[in-house]
Amino acid sequence: MIQKKTPSKKRSVVLGPQASPPAVSPRGSSVRSKQAGTTALPPRKTPALPAPVLPAEPLGTLKKRTRVIIRKLKKTYPDAKCSLNHSTPFELLVATILSAQCTDDRVNIVTAQLFRKYRKPEDYLKVSPRELEKDIQSTGFFRNKTKSIQGTSKMLTEKYGGEVPHTMEALLRDRRLLYVTGKGGVGKTTVAAALGVAAAQAGRRTIVCEVAEQDRVSRAFRREGVVPETEVQLADNLWAITIDPQRALEEWLGKQIGGVGLRVLARSSAFQYFVAAAPGAKELITIAKVWELAQRERWDRSNRTYDLVVVDAPSSGHGLAMLTTPRTFGEIARVGPIRRQAFKIRDQLADPERTGYVAVAVAEEMPVNETLELEQRLAETIGSQLEAIVVNGMWPERFSAADADALRASADGVRRCARR
Repeated sequence: MIQKKTPSKKRSVVLGPQASPPAVSPRGSSVRSKQAGTTALPPRKTPALPAPVLPAEPLGTLKKRTRVIIRKLKKTYPDAKCSLNHSTPFELLVATILSAQCTDDRVNIVTAQLFRKYRKPEDYLKVSPRELEKDIQSTGFFRNKTKSIQGTSKMLTEKYGGEVPHTMEALLRDRRLLYVTGKGGVGKTTVAAALGVAAAQAGRRTIVCEVAEQDRVSRAFRREGVVPETEVQLADNLWAITIDPQRALEEWLGKQIGGVGLRVLARSSAFQYFVAAAPGAKELITIAKVWELAQRERWDRSNRTYDLVVVDAPSSGHGLAMLTTPRTFGEIARVGPIRRQAFKIRDQLADPERTGYVAVAVAEEMPVNETLELEQRLAETIGSQLEAIVVNGMWPERFSAADADALRASADGVRRCARR
C-alpha cells in the first residue's frame, strides 16, 4: 500500500504596510500569528539620528545678534505694554503675584484701591495677614498670595532698602547657592543656565550643577560627553558638573574614613545594596555634594572654589524632598559624622543669606498651582521663601486695544458686504 503524501502548507512571512501588528513575546522573539501558517516578525528599530552639533558662537557675536533681535521686536511691536496697571516696579511685582489664577482685569480693579492704601513694602508689613487677605480676596488664593506679598516685602525691606533690585547682580549678590526648581517641562534648565551666565558675566565664579547624571547644560554649550563628577569649564567664569551619587558617596567616605575603610566599603555588596535601597540616601548624597561645591574649603583642597553654585534641581515635589533629607537623616543618626554633616547642610539650606530659591513656571493652571504649593511647603519644611518666580514662555501682546477695535470693525464691515 502506497501512502499518499499530504502536501505541506507553505509558510508565508507577513511584511509591508498591510500586515497586521506582530505579536511579540516578552523576550522579544517572534511568535505565530492567529492566522494559520503566518509568522509575524518583530519590528526593526530605526536607530536614532544624532543631534546636529552647531559651532559655538563667540560671545561678541551673540551679543550683537541679541541687540538686532531686540531692535526688530521693538519695531514690530512699538505699542507693546504690560496689561497690569502699575507706576513703580514694586507695584508691578505685587500685581504679578495677584495675577496667578486671576484675570488681569480683576487684578487692575483690586490694585486700584490696593495701591492707594499700600505704597511701599513697609506698608504691607504694618497690617495683619487677615486685613490684607480681605483686601485681595477677590483675586483668589488670597491666603497664599498674602504670604507671598508680605514675605517679599520683608525681604525687600531687610536686604534691598525697600527697593526692587534693578539688576541680576543685585539679585544674585551675597548668595553662595541658588536652587532652581519647578514643575517638569517648564524650562528649569534654561533658567538655571541663564542665571549661571548672568552671574559669570557679572564677574562671579559660577558653576551650574545638574543632578541625576544629566548633562543638558554642558551640551547646550557644545560640550559633548561630559564625565560625571567632572567640573567642566563652559565659558569665562562659568563651569558645569553633573553629579553621580555613587562617586559623590566615595568622595565623602574618603574624607570621613579614608584608606583601608574606604576600600572595604567600596567592595562590600551589602553596603552598596543598603545605599541603593535606603529611602532618600541618594538624595542626601546629592545635596551633600551640592553643599560641598558651595564651600570655601572643598573636600579635596586642590579643587577650585566658586562664588555661586546654581542647582538645576529636580521637579518641585522631588526637589523639595531632596531638601528635607539632611534634617531627616540627621535626626535618625543621633550622633556621629553623618549627623554633623547633615545638620551643616540643613543650616545652609535654611539660611536666606547664603541660599536662595527660584521657582520656574509657565502661564498655565497646573504649573501656577504647583508653584503656589511649592512656596507654602518651602516655608513649612525649610523655613525659607522663594527668592524669585520666573514665568517662562510668555507670548508678546501682539495687538494693542486700538488694533483689536480696528480688526473688529473691519470684520463687521466684511460681513455686511457679504450679506449684500
